Amino acid sequence: MAIQRHSARPSGIERYYKVKELAELTGISRESIYAAIRSGELHATRPNGMRKCWRISESEARRWLAACTE
Repeated sequence: MAIQRHSARPSGIERYYKVKELAELTGISRESIYAAIRSGELHATRPNGMRKCWRISESEARRWLAACTE
């Protein structure tokens, strides 16, 4: 359940994942990720107020994954 860092990204610019991408990277189901967002365990944003489009920052994904494995 690790997230690999992308070396092509300039420092100081954080990567954001779609729910589908995070599910593929971690092996956690999309349903579980959506449930974590709904419960407030995982913080996600909707860019420009888009209704069905969640984005999770890399730092938040790492925090959530660490909390899940404690």
